[in-house]
Amino acid sequence: MRALRPDGMTLAETLVSLAILAVLGLILLRIYNVSHQAYGRGTGQIALQQKARFLMEQMTPLLLSAAPPHEGAKALHSPDSASIVFYVPDKDFQPRDPHYVRVGIYHNDVDETVWLENSVTPYSSQDEMFRSRELARDIYDLRLGLPTENTVRVTVEVHQKTRTAGGGQDDQEYLLENLVQIPYYSKN
Repeated sequence: MRALRPDGMTLAETLVSLAILAVLGLILLRIYNVSHQAYGRGTGQIALQQKARFLMEQMTPLLLSAAPPHEGAKALHSPDSASIVFYVPDKDFQPRDPHYVRVGIYHNDVDETVWLENSVTPYSSQDEMFRSRELARDIYDLRLGLPTENTVRVTVEVHQKTRTAGGGQDDQEYLLENLVQIPYYSKN
């Protein structure tokens, strides 16, 4: 006759099951860390894209309104790669006696802001769209170029630090380029 075995698990069976659970727990922890890092990078990339696109949406209508202040003059001038100067019709534009306002978009490297500067002293006469103001913050680099006299090449570069799985930091960047063609020069 066989001896009756007590109900329950032996010590060896318990240790094997605990080892299997520990390995599964480590695998799940690693999956969590990798997915958390991927989520952080993805949301960071989306935030960078939104920041660059917001600045582009602020600048495009401003550039599209550029017009030469008088016959034979250019509407756009880029003194350096981080700024552009252009002329826009004054708010109270009269075709027989046209007045133009000098407007500039500048990138400040020190505090990483982009500014719109207006040359008109009494701001009350100028349209709200062209009042001096800050257009965007935390812009790592802004490059403005004039490939042709009626086209502006705008390149916006933004950077951001994101957390890695090991607890360190990684630098993410996003680059957005756009060509803005000034309609004033188009011939019909």
